[in-house]
Amino acid sequence: MKDVSIIIPTYNEAENIGSLLVHIDRNINSKSYEVIVVDDDSPDNTYAIVRKISKHNKNIKAICRKNERGLGTAVLGGILCSSGERIIVMDADWSHNPSYLTDLINSKADIAIGSRYCPGGKTIEWGSFRKLMSSVSTKVASIILGMPVYDPMSGLFMCSRSAIDNVMFKEVHGFKILFLILSKNKNASIEEIPIDFVDRANGESKANVKEIFRFLRMCYAII
Repeated sequence: MKDVSIIIPTYNEAENIGSLLVHIDRNINSKSYEVIVVDDDSPDNTYAIVRKISKHNKNIKAICRKNERGLGTAVLGGILCSSGERIIVMDADWSHNPSYLTDLINSKADIAIGSRYCPGGKTIEWGSFRKLMSSVSTKVASIILGMPVYDPMSGLFMCSRSAIDNVMFKEVHGFKILFLILSKNKNASIEEIPIDFVDRANGESKANVKEIFRFLRMCYAII
C-alpha cells in the first residue's frame, strides 16, 4: 500500500497535464505515492501524454474511460484503483498549485481541505458570475452540512482511507466529492489550509451547468 494516492480527473488537459505531473513529482514529500490520472477519452490526447510519462515514472498511472463522463465518477474511478492510505484529489488545470501538497500530506486531520475561503485563502481572476455561483453553492452546502467548514466545495483536499470507506459512492452525482465525503463524516477531524485559487490558463472548465444540476441532486439526496 502507498502512503498517498493523488487522483486527477481530466478532459482536454493536454496543455496542462505534463507540466503538472513534473511539478507534483518535485513537490511531493513522500517516497511512497502514486498519481492516478483519470481521463474521459479526451480528443486532445491527454491520455496519450500521461501514458508516455508513466513509462518513465512508475508512480504515475493513466486510466482512460470510454463510455463515462463527469468529475464525480472520474474521481470515484481513481479511488477504486488507488492503494494509498490517504487520498488527495486535485484539478489538472493549475488552479491547484502542487506546492500545497506538502501541507495536505503533513496534516494530521482525517480531512484536510485546500480552502479558498478560510482566513488567508483567496480566489484570483474570477468574474462576477463565477464568484456569485461559488458563493451561493458554498452557502447552500454549509447550511446542509451543518459543519463549521469555510470551503466544503473545494476541489483540492486530502482524506483518510477510512473517511472514504464511509461513503456510498453510488450517491456520486456531481463534481463536488468533498461535499459528499463531509456529509458522511460529521465527526471527522478537519483542517483547512488557505490556498490561492487561480483560474485556469488553458483548456475548458468541467464545472458546467449539467454538473451544477448534479450537485443540486446530491443536496436533495442528502437532505
